[in-house]
Formats: sequence, C-alpha cells, structure tokens
Amino acid sequence: MHRASLVRPAPAKLPQDWKVARVGGCSGAMQIACPFLIMPKSLPYSIEIGGFQFFEPATVITDYLITAVCAVLIFKLIKSARWGFILFFILQGLSTLVGGTAHGFPAFGGHVLHQVAWLLAGLAMLRLEWSIDKTFQEDSFRRVGRTLTSIKFAVYCFFIMQTDSTFLPVAINTALGMLVYITPRLLNQRIAGGQVWTDWFLAGIGMLIIPGVIHFIQYNPTAWFNGNDLNHLFIAGAMILFYYGVKNFSKHLAAPVV
Repeated sequence: MHRASLVRPAPAKLPQDWKVARVGGCSGAMQIACPFLIMPKSLPYSIEIGGFQFFEPATVITDYLITAVCAVLIFKLIKSARWGFILFFILQGLSTLVGGTAHGFPAFGGHVLHQVAWLLAGLAMLRLEWSIDKTFQEDSFRRVGRTLTSIKFAVYCFFIMQTDSTFLPVAINTALGMLVYITPRLLNQRIAGGQVWTDWFLAGIGMLIIPGVIHFIQYNPTAWFNGNDLNHLFIAGAMILFYYGVKNFSKHLAAPVV
C-alpha cells in the first residue's frame, strides 16, 4: 500500500457516491478568487490519520483560514460598520467553512455540501453588490441595481442546484458581480465623487486577479500545496483589503459635511 510522504501524497480513495466537484470547480472561497477561470485539478489527495481518511488537507486549512480571517474582521467591524457589509463577511466566512469541510470530509455531505458552499458564496456576492449600491444617494439607482442583481442571483441558484452542477455558474456569477457590476460603481464613486475609500475595494478586486494568473501559468508550488491552495491566501488578503474599505467608508459617513 502506498503511504503518504511530504513529497508524494497518498492517492485518494473517494466515497462511491461522491462527485469530484474539484475537477469541474473549486470551493466556495474560489467564487471570489477566480472570477473568469475554472481551476482544473486532478483527483484530490488525502492523508490517513488513525484509520480516517482526510482529503485535501491544505485546501481545508486555507479555507478555514479565510473563515478565521472573516471572523476577526466581523469582530472588528461589529460596532462601526453597516450590517450589510458585516453580513458579507459572515456569508463569505460560512462559505469557506462549508467548502473546506466538503473537500476534507466528502463522506459527510458529498456534492450537496459543495452546493451549500456555492449558495453561501452567491449570497455573499449579492450582499456585497447591494451594500455597494447603498453607497449611492439615488433611490432609483439602487432599486434598478437590486432588481438586476436579484435576477442574476435567481438564475445562478437554478444552475448551482442542478444535480450535475459544477463551478462554472459560480465563476460566471462572480465575473458579472465583481467586474461588470461592482467595479464600475466603485470607479464612478472614486472619479466623480472623490471617494478614497473605494481604493481599498479596488485593490482587493485587483488582488483577486492574481489567481487567474496562477491558473494561466499552471503554477503549483508542491503536490501538497497547489495553486488552488495558494489562491486561498490571496482571498484572505483581499478580505483584509475589503475590511479597510468598509472601515474607511464608515469614517466617511461619520465625517461632518463641510
């Protein structure tokens, strides 16, 4: 029997009823990290601890890291930020918690657990879209935006809830949300309104382009820590940049009108 080592991980023994969601997609966290690309990956590796098989340990650890980062940021924002932004961090943290569990312990939920992670990630994106819209003063502008994003989310839910669903709807939903919907609004606030708090959000979105580059060059540091796992670290960094965006937006609201 082949044993795991630091150089060569043991081959995974997948539950018979488990769909390999990673082949066609990635965890809930990756909804933010790879907006235009599907990250291909071979069958998940695993390690055995006390007779129990633990799949994709680096993926699980880095997913849970994002959850921990979100928890800290929620605690820091709880008394000063709008609840819409706080809810974004809550949903994103839950998404990576469920996504990491789905990858590490597929026997406990299988493909359904991936779908739950994708649903939470979609809700996080929707909450961020609505929160950015609320930074605008025009009610009519916000109503149109909420209608469009609600329709997008409904279509997204239809596709991710199919029994043979993959990560593709998540990638499309994120591309539309981050690049087509949120970025132009942030640029409008920055250019037309001089809102410097938007710089943090734009920097965070810019950081999330890096995983696309990692995919393009097919960079995998080691067999145990691959490109997808590295991408999770960029997500954690982007969450911190988003935190500073929310923090500075809250200061902007509290500042006296001159």
